[in-house]
Amino acid sequence: MRKLLALALVLLIVFALTGCDIFFDTRPKGTIAGYVTDGRGGPGIEGATVKGLGFDTTTDEEGYFEMEVWANYTFDLVIEKEDRGQTRVQDVIVEKGEFLEYELPNRKNFNPEWPDAAPKIEVEGVSRGEEVSGDLEIEFEVEGDRPTYVYYLNFGGLQRGPREAFDIDVDEGSAVIDTTKHPNGDSYIRILAYDDNENAVMKFIPVVVDNEVGDGDPPGDLAWLDLYSMTMGRNVGYFSDQLEILVEEYGKDLDPDYYETPEGHMIDLTQIPDDSTLFIEVMWSRIPEADGYSVYRSFDGETFEHIGNITQYTDVSEEDQDPIIVGLYNDFSPQLGIKETYYKVVPYNAFGEGEPLVRAITPLAPYNVVLETPEHEATDVELMPTFTWDLDIKGEFEEDRDIIELHLIRLFDATDWIVVEDVVQDEREYSLPFELDPNTVYSWDIAISQAYHTEGDAEGYSQALSISGHIGQPGSIIGEFMFTTVTE
Repeated sequence: MRKLLALALVLLIVFALTGCDIFFDTRPKGTIAGYVTDGRGGPGIEGATVKGLGFDTTTDEEGYFEMEVWANYTFDLVIEKEDRGQTRVQDVIVEKGEFLEYELPNRKNFNPEWPDAAPKIEVEGVSRGEEVSGDLEIEFEVEGDRPTYVYYLNFGGLQRGPREAFDIDVDEGSAVIDTTKHPNGDSYIRILAYDDNENAVMKFIPVVVDNEVGDGDPPGDLAWLDLYSMTMGRNVGYFSDQLEILVEEYGKDLDPDYYETPEGHMIDLTQIPDDSTLFIEVMWSRIPEADGYSVYRSFDGETFEHIGNITQYTDVSEEDQDPIIVGLYNDFSPQLGIKETYYKVVPYNAFGEGEPLVRAITPLAPYNVVLETPEHEATDVELMPTFTWDLDIKGEFEEDRDIIELHLIRLFDATDWIVVEDVVQDEREYSLPFELDPNTVYSWDIAISQAYHTEGDAEGYSQALSISGHIGQPGSIIGEFMFTTVTE
């Protein structure tokens, strides 16, 4: 009893000194969490401030945050960091006990002197929680201090494509979504827009697809499911810049008509910080009677998270092309790592689902090539030198996996003429088979290096690939070495 009286006395003194009300807030809470990354799919941003409903926190070294907020309130979640654009998740509602997680892009300001307030999105044609069927017509407008640079609209997942709407340098957009291509049940619309100073806004609108179902058969089974993981020792920035410039410079490998979606693989080669890149490509056989495919991901093989719906498309860009026979989902989530990852693909149509296929892959650790001998600016190098290099691996290659290494060595003379171009397999040295000219300057490099592991069965295969050097940024991490041969 004396302890309770003493506690009451302390509380009364605090109240008298501060004038503050003493109460216990019993309002329900939910949790909002997520990863803040340098653009979509870039490395995590540490130290970004995350604010909403009067609460705030900061991201850790992986760009992750977790924060409790009041439940059942509508609010904007705002992400800020010095010299970077502001990112807004508009009109968020967290229900009691809910754990709501996002993947949020954030970019450096184009011009630090311009406004850094994220825009907002106004939408007409659909409301939160609405039941939708048939063709869903949506109109929206991006409103902010700066002009809109680009917007994207997706339905039913985090997939990069296909997109329901996409445009550049306009503040207004519209889309007609054929909801019959999607399974009945809970879904959502996701709109992402950037202004020209890299301020971003994302708006999620939950909806319920409710189309009438007649009599018919569900789709058949998938014939195969393939997984390809790509790890790079540097971050090459899988962001959504305009593709046409890259197509013009690098050719058909980046031609949007070469891939399934009109946008193709969009790569921004101007963003290369000292980091690494990892993405996983999921590819499967299409079946004619399917309307689409639901894609799921798991890190334990038991609990799968829905990450996208890829609707069925049969159009081709040119008459002489064969119809597209594969489905494709590119996963560039910041949750990916050098760990076993499972994917499940389920075909569906209006009458039900087909049998799923599940496959796992463990990506290889990223690495960079480090040149050794002949050393940079070495002199009196023998006329038939042996070139050696090593791999700076961020982690390790597992000893129990059959990993093949391929290294493309190039030797140039002083005029940049290629004297040697050869592939070395499973070795980190190369002996020159002929003599060089005496008293001559040469340069050498490992232009492209890759390690890969493949395993599979009758229903597909998984290939884990790690690359050092790539299109637009070839060579070792420290650049080519120059040397001078011995004088005779």
